[in-house]
Amino acid sequence: MTGKHLARGLAAIAFLAFAVTKQANAAILELDCSLNGQFFENIWVDFDKSVVTESVPGHPLVTYPALITATSISWKLISGPVTDTYNIDRTTGDYHTGVIAPGAYGPGGHGQCVKGTKPFPATKF
Repeated sequence: MTGKHLARGLAAIAFLAFAVTKQANAAILELDCSLNGQFFENIWVDFDKSVVTESVPGHPLVTYPALITATSISWKLISGPVTDTYNIDRTTGDYHTGVIAPGAYGPGGHGQCVKGTKPFPATKF
């Protein structure tokens, strides 16, 4: 019986170690993005949850659902009748924003994203 319990205990420890390692190695891409040549924001892309989190200096973190494909990362912010669109080309790092309003579309800006330097902020809980 002791050998059986030891084997189960070791298996449980191995599974827990795997789960913690997988969680610690979550697929999060860190990006530093500029618009019109000036640093604008940090962006973190969570591939497991299909979300994008933005950190614009002076504003709180905001997380949006994202469409993540092999070639692009896209998300949008809907505020009343206006929709802001965001797209990052995963090959070139080109960052495009746009605004869709009733009866109109306008480009918001063009920028560049590079591998990030700021890790995703730790949560308190």
